Amino acid sequence: MRARIIESGLPMADRLARRYAGRGEPYDDLAQVAALALVRAVDGFDVERGLSFSGYAVPSILGALRRHFRDTTWRCGYRAGPRS
Repeated sequence: MRARIIESGLPMADRLARRYAGRGEPYDDLAQVAALALVRAVDGFDVERGLSFSGYAVPSILGALRRHFRDTTWRCGYRAGPRS
């Protein structure tokens, strides 16, 4: 069951990763981050909450992609120094 959900959710993760393509990171890296976030979303999904899986997975995947950019590319060139 878990493998089927992951397999059926991979196109959604791929589409979300394509939104961030061309912003300084290779698409393959973004697709991998999105796929790992999808797996984490499948593990953390709870049917009893009454939320659809895509409603739970999309924010999880987008958050992982944003964290990836925050931790890798968006900080390039930023260096905090003392104020004078």
